[in-house]
Amino acid sequence: MNLREGSIGALELRNTLAIALIASGLFAMSPYALYAQGNLSYATIPASMLVALIVAFVASLAIRRGCEQSLFDMTKESIGAFAAVVLCVSIVLGLVISAIAPLIQFLRILQHYIFTADYFTIGVFIAIAICFIGVLGFECIGRTANVMATVLLLTLVFILAVPLGSYDVYRMLPAVESSADFAVLQATEALPLFLALLLLPLCMPKAVHGVKYARRPIVCAGAIAIVATFVALLCIALVFPYEVLRGEYAPLFRLNTLVEAEGSFVRVEKITVFLLLAGCIIGCAYAVYGSSRLVAQLTSQRDTRPGALCIGMASVAAACAICLYEGRIDGLMECLSTAKRILGGVMAALVIVASVVSTIKHAARGEKQVCGE
Repeated sequence: MNLREGSIGALELRNTLAIALIASGLFAMSPYALYAQGNLSYATIPASMLVALIVAFVASLAIRRGCEQSLFDMTKESIGAFAAVVLCVSIVLGLVISAIAPLIQFLRILQHYIFTADYFTIGVFIAIAICFIGVLGFECIGRTANVMATVLLLTLVFILAVPLGSYDVYRMLPAVESSADFAVLQATEALPLFLALLLLPLCMPKAVHGVKYARRPIVCAGAIAIVATFVALLCIALVFPYEVLRGEYAPLFRLNTLVEAEGSFVRVEKITVFLLLAGCIIGCAYAVYGSSRLVAQLTSQRDTRPGALCIGMASVAAACAICLYEGRIDGLMECLSTAKRILGGVMAALVIVASVVSTIKHAARGEKQVCGE
């Protein structure tokens, strides 16, 4: 077997999850989708991440109490094999979406402000990096994240600290154009991305030394990502009113301009783009490997490398196609947004139901202790 799981420690898992979550939190949704009817993103995205973290934490507790090996095993024992397969497929779809969505924003940034090449030419180089790391496996991804975590954190701090004297609360008002109903839609649309990223370690416990040792890194990574995403999105709101943000491709990298900028980035902005692009690649590689690992499990395959290669290339190709046909597939993107909300609901419902049923069965057996304790 060549599942490329390897074995990583708590630090590598925490850094990998934090990078993937922050990349999805900051770049998974387009500025127009976030700011079309106002700006509550600094509340909706962290809230969605918090809900996903709570669901993952409850699942990890139920797995330990039910003496199961993984999330898949717990779901299978609790509510049946079919439900376990549906949950596994849902996580795969969530991971694929979490790989594609941030790439769309970075491709737009690179094509509009830095390069003059077309999307697919830029995408080739990104695909090489994602596929290379994804094929090498989970341990390689964890080690790479461990090396890059401090650099990425300092980069984000630098981006937010440069315009420190320019932040003003009045730019946050009005927060909504007419109604705040869009906030719920934003939160539910982002939910499947965060859920899939957080649930993945519970699906391959051998790679993280068991669910018992994965719970704390998952909680720490989620907490770090929630704080970082909240601060970054709040800083954006303190610089740009939402009317400006609607048409801005890269508000995070424009914080020092105070206006809607046009043309190429200056040198420092280009450096920060490429540094955060490295974080996006790590997050995408994690999602690509995780989806290929679950597909291999579902199809009884013994090698994740072909799946990682195919999913990585297909994800970049899909991101390039969406960028290329921007404005001409609005109806399709609206349908995809609805599908993501349904996917998040299905995923959360299955995990919660399986956790509750497993806990009840465990209590009915009269078992007083958690396995291994």
